[in-house]
Amino acid sequence: MSSGGSASFIVRDGVTAHVQALSRFVVHGDKGVMREVAVTARQEIFNRTATGKDINDRPFTPYSKNTLKRPEYRGKRIPDLDLSGRMLESLHKQVLDGFRARLFFQGQGGHGKIGNSMLARVHQYGMGNEPERAFFGLSARQRVRVKEHAHQVIYDRAVKIWKGRR
Repeated sequence: MSSGGSASFIVRDGVTAHVQALSRFVVHGDKGVMREVAVTARQEIFNRTATGKDINDRPFTPYSKNTLKRPEYRGKRIPDLDLSGRMLESLHKQVLDGFRARLFFQGQGGHGKIGNSMLARVHQYGMGNEPERAFFGLSARQRVRVKEHAHQVIYDRAVKIWKGRR
């Protein structure tokens, strides 16, 4: 009679270190990944806004006839919220931790006027004579693109960790 046997083995040739590194990545996230996501989200806002569309992919309210009479608006037919470039360029990113980042406006508006964050609110919600032009945020399609990009960045980062290149 022969009895059944078993064999066991341990694979340690770097596998343990790779698994531990991947585990840290999963548990603690990665600020580099979040930086990439924030950069992508910021660029998506710029790209959509340049086409004159809001977060629901609807055209912005057109400029009024009085606004179009002003010299700085001549020839501008699509409201793109980038007349001076100051407000949109003041859109900053901040990585909070390995899982969170935020976008925010900072700095003073043109010619010492209201701050960029207040100017962004005026455009976002419409105030006074300014119509609502909800630009700050991502459309459904943009959220999908940012999520797909995040998945690719996470995958690429995990591959680098597994190959021992942090």
